[in-house]
Amino acid sequence: MNRLINIFLVALVLTGTVSQSCKKASDDTQPDLVADFHLSPQEGSTTTIFHFDLGTAIDLGDNSNPVFIRFDWDGDGDWDMMHSSMPEYDHRYYLPGDYTTILEVSRVSGETDTISQMISVEQGYSPPRALLMVQPDSAHLLTDFIFDGSQTQDDEDSIAMLKFRWDFDGDQVWDTDFISDPVMSHRFMNTGHITAIMEVKDTMGLVGRTELPLIVNRLNGLIKPRVNYTCNNCTVEDEFIFDASESFEENKPESRLLYSWNVLSSTDWEVDQSENPLFKVYLPDEGEVLVKLRVSAPDGLYMDTTLNVMVHPKNTPPYAYLDIGCQIGNPQTQFYFNSLRSYDRDESMMNLRIRWDLNMDGIWDTSLDDQSEVYHKYNEAGTYLVRMAIIDSQNKESIVTGTVTVFDGNHETGFVEDKRGTFNEYYGTVKIGDQWWMQENFNSEFKSKNFDVTKNCYSNNPDNCKLYGGLYSLYEVHLEKGLCPKGWRIPSVQDWQTLMNYLEKNQISKLEYGGSSEFHINLAGYIDVYRGYMGLDKSTHFWTSDLSKNGVPIAWYFHPDKGINREVFVSKFYEFYVRCIKE
Repeated sequence: MNRLINIFLVALVLTGTVSQSCKKASDDTQPDLVADFHLSPQEGSTTTIFHFDLGTAIDLGDNSNPVFIRFDWDGDGDWDMMHSSMPEYDHRYYLPGDYTTILEVSRVSGETDTISQMISVEQGYSPPRALLMVQPDSAHLLTDFIFDGSQTQDDEDSIAMLKFRWDFDGDQVWDTDFISDPVMSHRFMNTGHITAIMEVKDTMGLVGRTELPLIVNRLNGLIKPRVNYTCNNCTVEDEFIFDASESFEENKPESRLLYSWNVLSSTDWEVDQSENPLFKVYLPDEGEVLVKLRVSAPDGLYMDTTLNVMVHPKNTPPYAYLDIGCQIGNPQTQFYFNSLRSYDRDESMMNLRIRWDLNMDGIWDTSLDDQSEVYHKYNEAGTYLVRMAIIDSQNKESIVTGTVTVFDGNHETGFVEDKRGTFNEYYGTVKIGDQWWMQENFNSEFKSKNFDVTKNCYSNNPDNCKLYGGLYSLYEVHLEKGLCPKGWRIPSVQDWQTLMNYLEKNQISKLEYGGSSEFHINLAGYIDVYRGYMGLDKSTHFWTSDLSKNGVPIAWYFHPDKGINREVFVSKFYEFYVRCIKE
């Protein structure tokens, strides 16, 4: 900007394009331009910071007609700064002498004025500006720490004329005299958090000082602790055997290592400096127990590692999991329930017994047996609580419950199982016209050889995925291998239109949760990557497989309050729900 102003001023002078009437108007509305400044102090030394104050000396104009300023600090005919509008400036003269300092002020109209002042500067002396670097800043006792003060500066003397001394450990006792070498090496005798001190003296005896923290310890990163233990699913009555024999020190395979063991972060080591890498112990407390291993080398340096060990009670109840094939249906629906994900830490599933209460009336509908899968129809609409109990050979029992909802309706229903994830996912299905649709939003995550499928939950709350399903990006929807389970696919816009044509009028009320279509849309919102989570309890979107001719994604938009139930063009930065349709 200052350069442009300079060019403009020169152009005005050379071309004389400013009209007489403009000059006259300027003369009538503006005071004469007079250069002036207040100087403080009036004289000084090479260490003085001179302050030039124009704001109290002249009228600097305003934003519509500013005054521009530049200085020639030493009067050599070369301006030392670009044009500026600042009211105050500081300057230091590094060499003694008499300086003719020149100020020029100017306006865009071409007016200028200058003023000069003689400033006497005597030789001054300032202490060195000490700068210390230490490499490394954290290491063990056998490390040679390098203390480097070579970046120290002095305004009057070169670094070759400076003298350095060090208090390496910060004990206020100088470890060296003043010497010319700015770089020193030091090895510490004790560990701890240390503050190293360096002082630098110049030829006038002025001293600069600096401090730098560092850490000295006994840790040796070349020692690699390795520990295994042979007790899986061990209880409070089992002996744990920890083995550190695979520990080693890099580049020293012959090093005679010593092993120390600490349990539960106690102050005392249960085993201290043993040559035996095996540690056998009973851990009496249930839950996670912290075990620490310290591997030491003959030079006294060491490295620690810790591991969390799970200690189980002698016998634990089974872990009960209930999977439901479809959580929504009608009186014709064969509801499917299984306990296949259940397990027991202490014994085989063959020893477990299972029983079912399928309507939560307090009466078990099956006897204790190994029936891990059941089907059941409910004759009347309503919400039913399902109870499953698993009992081990020690009569320890776990009970888990689930819920199914039965609506009035007569559509053909079923379920589909997606086996691609860590756990199988189940989705209720419904036949509407000639189309089979999922009754629930897709909610699976899985990995394959070439891609991963991940989901987001509304408000980043996993419970919302259980209620509404997962939100997916456009990338996952258009995966080459397909997001939906085998035999199912992402519906096209035409698929949605076929569904709406079959339902004819009043599709919106029929499509809502509990509606007569048994499609059961939840108003579960969506994600705008830039604006966050939006639309819960008001609207929802479903991805389609279609793109416009220009590659714009198309979704199906459902907003009952606004009467909207149609396709829309959307941004690729949204995340929507997915309903799969059978191929």
